Amino acid sequence: MPAVTSLDWAESAERECMADLQRSAVTLADGTALDVLSHTGAADAPVLVYVHDFAGLDPDLGLLEALSEDATVHAPVFRSFASMEDVPLVQRQCSELITRLGLDRPMLAGHGAGAAVAAEMAAMAPIGFSHLFMIAPVGMNAEQRPISGEGMEHRLAQIQARTTLIRGKQDETVSMAAILNLARLMVGSSLITVPESGNDVVATRTDAVARGFAHGLRVSGGS
Repeated sequence: MPAVTSLDWAESAERECMADLQRSAVTLADGTALDVLSHTGAADAPVLVYVHDFAGLDPDLGLLEALSEDATVHAPVFRSFASMEDVPLVQRQCSELITRLGLDRPMLAGHGAGAAVAAEMAAMAPIGFSHLFMIAPVGMNAEQRPISGEGMEHRLAQIQARTTLIRGKQDETVSMAAILNLARLMVGSSLITVPESGNDVVATRTDAVARGFAHGLRVSGGS
């Protein structure tokens, strides 16, 4: 599925996004201009950075709106995110964005292939994030994308952030075996299964996914 274009996103965001979510642009060192959908919460609200799947932010707008009720949210649009080969590029861009925004140990969430980006970021900076959320995560097989001879399984073991895994019970893309293997590899992780939902759990069971975020934070003591 191709990444959303800037024109498609701008049109759909104006049509679907509520007033609490504001769009801004951040230019990175390589000249890339990222559109960022943001909501600024209370001064003591937790901060969340959200990484979308290949389809862009459109499927996540309802969830972002729900999450913004209790958090400061930053959701960049990665126009070139179209395959798993783009994970390193998106990882670098997201890391630079966090630095540009001056965020200190934010929460980090990833949806679909965005979860692979989030996991790589958390593995590279084990104490850099206060909580990791992975929704319907794909691209997480142990043999994928080896770096210096170290496979995904080794890198997942480096993650120290408390992690919440969220899966639709009828998800035919992310099997129960795959999600349980992730839970095994990631120390301190918890799994939330959303009934009556599949791989489109973010769009079809938005409220349940938002409650999963709240539950994950309660389990980790709000950190």
